[in-house]
Amino acid sequence: MLIGKSFSIESNNLDKLIKQITVEARKDIDGKILKKVKNITEEAYAIAKSKRPDMTNASGRKVSDPNAAYGVPVRTGVLRSSIKREVNQSGEKTIGRVYTDKTAPYDIYLEFGTSRITPRPFMGDALREIQPKIKEILKK
Repeated sequence: MLIGKSFSIESNNLDKLIKQITVEARKDIDGKILKKVKNITEEAYAIAKSKRPDMTNASGRKVSDPNAAYGVPVRTGVLRSSIKREVNQSGEKTIGRVYTDKTAPYDIYLEFGTSRITPRPFMGDALREIQPKIKEILKK
């Protein structure tokens, strides 16, 4: 009921109003967080999927450059096509994930190397490359 320049709200309506405002604010915050997580995930995905430059090794064979700043080694394209991304919301959590599926079981050998394979990290390098951008995106 309106009284002059002030107003009054019945207490049972006030509780409903507070709940409604809280729900709307949470939706707005969740939407902004989801957008930021999607942006970060897409950036990391693009970096992880970018092709690592090639070089010629000592035996004259063309191989992916282990000293490249980032990028996935590409010979057949199976590993590159196995890189996936997803963003999920669960309760108050929003999780962005870039990963490889099971179609390239040798991904771990290229990422970390073996006694015979020089490491050619593509996921870890993508994470290192995206870190400054993550801070930038989150500040917006």
